[in-house]
Amino acid sequence: GNYAFIGIKTAKDSYDNLFDFAFGGFLNTEELDWYENELKSYKDYDNIFVFGHHPPFFLPYYRIISNLSSTGKSFYDLNKDYHVNYYFCGHIHSNYIQKKDGLNTIITDNFDDKNGTYRIVVIDNNQLSTSIEYIEKWPQGLIISPPSHNFYDSQFKIDLEKIHVLAWDPKGIVSIEWSVYFESGKQFKSWTSLQRNHESGPLWEGDFCKDLSYENNYIVKVKIEGNSGQIIREIIYNVPMNKNYELFYIILTVIVIGIIAIPTIIIILYSKKFLKKKNKL
Repeated sequence: GNYAFIGIKTAKDSYDNLFDFAFGGFLNTEELDWYENELKSYKDYDNIFVFGHHPPFFLPYYRIISNLSSTGKSFYDLNKDYHVNYYFCGHIHSNYIQKKDGLNTIITDNFDDKNGTYRIVVIDNNQLSTSIEYIEKWPQGLIISPPSHNFYDSQFKIDLEKIHVLAWDPKGIVSIEWSVYFESGKQFKSWTSLQRNHESGPLWEGDFCKDLSYENNYIVKVKIEGNSGQIIREIIYNVPMNKNYELFYIILTVIVIGIIAIPTIIIILYSKKFLKKKNKL
């Protein structure tokens, strides 16, 4: 895919006399004009990733205040008009994901917290996966396909035939197994081994389930065994409805509406006919 990465300075340089990294951020007209020109360059890209210090909007008072660009658009207008997919920031010293008006805001804690906090971000088949990790904690890994329901983007096609996992351990990864559970906790699929995609590479893969019910939530789990220890990672995965099922539900809905509507229409017409006869009498 084609990906764009844009860094913006949200630290204040006007509108009040508070220090640069105060509660809220600020973007002036000159900065917004520069931002809009960048976005124009990448309007046909698959994903646009923007990085700033402050979150766009986070209650009670963390947000970005902006002037208008020369075209009369705010920071929020530009993100919406140019389909900015992801915005990464920090500032509030917390790990948080916010979805608002089509923008995924991904907030990461300060690095010094918990002896070294960092975030892994992966794009696989145009779908984003991410996890919070801590330095010197091994093994590390995350499920990157199927995508978590947190970031499932319906505009991109999902490959339901493969499961992909990335894993790292400085002492080496021994094995990775995966399984699927119902939300109730009952196991749907027994533990199955994944195979390394390339010798010494971090990507492991295998054939995914083909018998998951559409529009249901499942918990996909992976068990990563490294020479440094073992971890289990999991995501909630919502099976998207394919076109055949979508068409089936549309037809079914039309039939149900027809079954309900036709008798109602008959009753209404019959009542009107009966009233006319009564009026003649």
